[in-house]
Amino acid sequence: MENKIISKWLGCNEETDEFVIIKYELQQLKWLVLNITTFLVISEILFGAEYGIIFLVSFVPIRRMAGGYHADTRWNCYLVSNIIYIINLILIKKSVLNMTNMIVCSIITGFLIVFLAPIDNKNNRLKRNEKKVIKQKCIKAVVVGEIVMIIAYLMRINIIFQTIFWDLITVLTLQLVGIIKNFSDINDIKAI
Repeated sequence: MENKIISKWLGCNEETDEFVIIKYELQQLKWLVLNITTFLVISEILFGAEYGIIFLVSFVPIRRMAGGYHADTRWNCYLVSNIIYIINLILIKKSVLNMTNMIVCSIITGFLIVFLAPIDNKNNRLKRNEKKVIKQKCIKAVVVGEIVMIIAYLMRINIIFQTIFWDLITVLTLQLVGIIKNFSDINDIKAI
């Protein structure tokens, strides 16, 4: 059904490159809408939609540039993303860490994220020049996140401060898991 709609809309058959690209982009859009909707519903149920919005706005730019773990299927990605999201919401809301320690830890975490970035995966190997460009974008995203976090700290806006802190911790964790998975994937290939 979906193929017929796309084919009719484009006025071309299913074997053309244009059809394949549009179909892929529409599938990506569906997953994006599903993820954002799920995140906002979960955050509204748990603590309020503002937590979800702040999380997504601060997490996504850094995560996209830093790279790291990626699930093997869309459904696994959806499931893992939602588990990570729920854990983050709980940590943001229930965190009892000292704010000064959180600042120091986030600065160290930011340096580690930038040092490791970008982490590619078997589905998206990056060339050296791509890594340079992405690392520069990652540096900008982390610096902006850290500045916003420090301003939120000084203004005592805990929701923003704690969200960015846990976002950074999560990104670093996903990078480390991605490195381990990449190493495992390489060893699996060598074993064959």
